[in-house]
Parts: sequence; C-alpha cells; structure tokens
Amino acid sequence: MFSVLTADQLDEYWAKGYLLLPGLLSPSEIEVLREALSPLLDPAHEATLTNEGDHSVRLVYGVHQGSDAYRVLVRLPRVLEPARQLLDGDVYVHQTKVTLNTPQTGEGWPWHQDYAFWRTRDHLPTPRVLSAAVFLDDVTAVNGPLFLVPGSHRAAVPTTESGVLDRVDIADVCRENGIDVPQGPAGSVLYFDGNTVHGSSSNVSPFERRVLYITYNSVENAPSPTDDPPPDHLAARDRRAITVLADDALLAHS
Repeated sequence: MFSVLTADQLDEYWAKGYLLLPGLLSPSEIEVLREALSPLLDPAHEATLTNEGDHSVRLVYGVHQGSDAYRVLVRLPRVLEPARQLLDGDVYVHQTKVTLNTPQTGEGWPWHQDYAFWRTRDHLPTPRVLSAAVFLDDVTAVNGPLFLVPGSHRAAVPTTESGVLDRVDIADVCRENGIDVPQGPAGSVLYFDGNTVHGSSSNVSPFERRVLYITYNSVENAPSPTDDPPPDHLAARDRRAITVLADDALLAHS
C-alpha cells in the first residue's frame, strides 16, 4: 500500500513546485491505460484537439469521464493520496486530458501557468489546485518532455488571461530559476503546482510520448458561479470529494 509523502518529498515539492515519483504505476497498469485510450481518440469529437500538420489527435479531454479505466485510475491511492496531502484535504477531479506528442510530428506547448487560465476561464478562486502527470510512455530528453521552471510557483511572474508568458517574462524567470526537465519510465507520476511555469517542445524522436494530466482541485476551491460555464469535459460539474479505491483496482477492473 502506498504511504504518504515523506517530509523530504514535501520540502522538494514546496521548494520546486513539482515532485516526480518514478515508476508509481506498473507496466501492466500502463498497458491497461494505453488500450483504454485508443477508443477516445476521435478527431471529430469536441473534446479533442488536432495537430495542424497531419490533423492527428494532439489532445483529448475528459478521459476519466469516457473510460472506466481512467475513472478508476484517478482514485488509486498511489495517485490520489499525494494530491490530497499536497492540497491539504479532500479533492475532486477538475479536469483530465491526455496529450499525444506524436513521433516526429507532435507539436509542443508554449510557456504558461495553468492557474492563470483556470482563474479566468473556470473561475477557480485560489491556486489550491495541482496536476498529476502520468507518463503513459517513457519520457526522455528527445521525445517532447515537459519543461518546468523550479520555484516559479512562488516567483513574481506577470500573469495573463491565457496563462501564456511573453518572451521577455519567460526569459527573466528562467534566468532567475533555471529550467528542469523531469524524465522517467512509463508509470512515473509528476505532481506540479498550478502556478508552476511549464511548457514542452515538439517530439523530434521516432518514439511515442503520451502523458495523462489529472487536475485535482480542493473541494474548498470550487469555481465561482458563472452564467457561461465551460463544457463538462473542460471543467467538471461533479465537485464531490472523490474516494479512494483498492490499490489493485485498475488491474482488477481490467
């Protein structure tokens, strides 16, 4: 059974704005998730974005709403409990998405802060929110890994409505804090703060790089009421605290 994060791991998260837990999920569990992903990759569905070049699927939202396997995954104690510990209480899944940085054609994402966007579009009142990035493939230096600016969650970074930073601002924060490139085998999970500056490059390699992002939000940080809420696959309407399942639930379900 997974034990809660150690004091050293908590210190690392608070200092850097992220924490990598290598090999948290087994190869068998990752294979279940890969197989469950294929039926969700419909380029015509409103929950998907496509690459400009070959129009292949670049991103699919709401995978925990469209797949039993992903619905189970977000409740596994190994994945859920660190999020509850880091957010200091019960959480719900605000959003899930899988980004597919496809071999030699996948496009990257510009430098940005998630919370700046969630605050304006989803009306989250505070940054008491984080993402858990589950590596569905090995993430290496050459297949479009996530770049993070350590400590940027506590830096005085100018915010924009979209969360995207301009060239001057990102240069300043990177010179001050540096750039980290967490890498690990499939099954690793990377937790990062909603204010941590991050981005990714294109995938120049011949290897897949699929990453699931689970956005856990504190139940005490529910969106403010709005007359024009985002679709459910972007900002989940079910904000009840999620409960932990058995640690072997993903394989038992399959």
